[in-house]
Amino acid sequence: MLIMRRDDATAIDKYVAFKRAIDTYRVYLAQGNRIGAYVVVFSILEDRLSACYFLLHQEKNLQPRCRHPEFMRRLGFVKAQSDMTNEEYSRCAVLADERNRLIHAAMWNLDAFDQADFEGVINAARKLDNRAKRLRRARKKRLKAQGGCCAPG
Repeated sequence: MLIMRRDDATAIDKYVAFKRAIDTYRVYLAQGNRIGAYVVVFSILEDRLSACYFLLHQEKNLQPRCRHPEFMRRLGFVKAQSDMTNEEYSRCAVLADERNRLIHAAMWNLDAFDQADFEGVINAARKLDNRAKRLRRARKKRLKAQGGCCAPG
């Protein structure tokens, strides 16, 4: 089985994977596959957090200590290096705790996944996506002002 990783993907690969994930999430919800939908939507959230994490490292000219830090380490870095509010940070941290609780207890609580869980994760992913877009625009603007190439980020 081929496993695609963000690090090895082109911008087009990332776009296609993101669109496919959103479509899969919607299909799973329509089918009543709430566990599958939750796993996909949380993966989208993690991807958006990773995008912010790596964009901030590029912006600050820093090297990540490891290629795949845990969720809370990435979240802490994004909060420390950006305009993320305490409320946003806390909400994402709570979502990570809820994810662990829901996934680990899924065998016993198959009906525990509800619409509010999905909406909370989707809203957090949207906020991180908007942050990543702002970071990319700022990077392009900075490179253009320096007379450099606007390489995709």
